[in-house]
Amino acid sequence: MNISISKPINEPIYNTIVPFVTLNWIPFFMNFIKQINLLVSFLLELGLIILAGLWGFQQGENSFMRYVFVVAIPAVIILLWGVWAAPKSKRRLKNPARTIFKLAMMALAVFFAYASGHLVWALSFAVITILNVSLAYLWKQDY
Repeated sequence: MNISISKPINEPIYNTIVPFVTLNWIPFFMNFIKQINLLVSFLLELGLIILAGLWGFQQGENSFMRYVFVVAIPAVIILLWGVWAAPKSKRRLKNPARTIFKLAMMALAVFFAYASGHLVWALSFAVITILNVSLAYLWKQDY
């Protein structure tokens, strides 16, 4: 019985030293970028809720109304999103209308940031939203 642990002489050395050279990494990388895009869209949705609360807090004239607006405005946005854009909703809009709805809601977030006095946040939110929605449409991501 002859057991050999060593590698054959004619086997290329890069397969043993650097195994990832022979792998096709482009589909893995693209899948990773697509998952990052989904994460960014989730973070944009959270940003929408936070900016709505910030704007609502600034609209109240007394402390009671400030806290009412902090709760009520994000609650309305969550309700609208849950009915028309949530993946498991029975009344979910079809894709062109859903994309327009999401863009309109993100435009509201840009307005909330701008009206709250955060111009840089508003511009950043607008650019990231346009990039995110464009990539999601290009990659046919149904989120």
